[in-house]
Amino acid sequence: MIPVMDSPTQALSGYSRQADPYLATSVARVGIVDRSRDKWRNVVRALEPIRRLRDDWDGLGAAAPSVELVDSAIELAGTLGRSDQPAPTTVAPTPASTILFTWDGTEYFEIEIRSPYRAEWMRVDESGIATHGEFASSLAG
Repeated sequence: MIPVMDSPTQALSGYSRQADPYLATSVARVGIVDRSRDKWRNVVRALEPIRRLRDDWDGLGAAAPSVELVDSAIELAGTLGRSDQPAPTTVAPTPASTILFTWDGTEYFEIEIRSPYRAEWMRVDESGIATHGEFASSLAG
């Protein structure tokens, strides 16, 4: 079973524009047997190729996520990693030019970084009930 966050609110209180230099490095599917810090490094490694995507990266006309969006996703990974949250099982760009972190287990959890320093989250519990929310950095412009 993969642990899933109840709510990101407390863990994201430090989400800001100051990128963590230790997280400067991409793998779309993140391993499950690594230690927590190694898993978060894999998340950051999975984001680097996303930074290099160009428009029409999916062959269907999708715009690439902006460099600023990728930078904020890297910072979010650092914030969550430092707060000992479980690492996502998947990191991926979306056709909507966003970045999606997902956690699969007995419950489903996702965070979609929609614009720099602004994200939405969704949690689906074991009974299939979904809870939604959003958060943004207090420094976001």
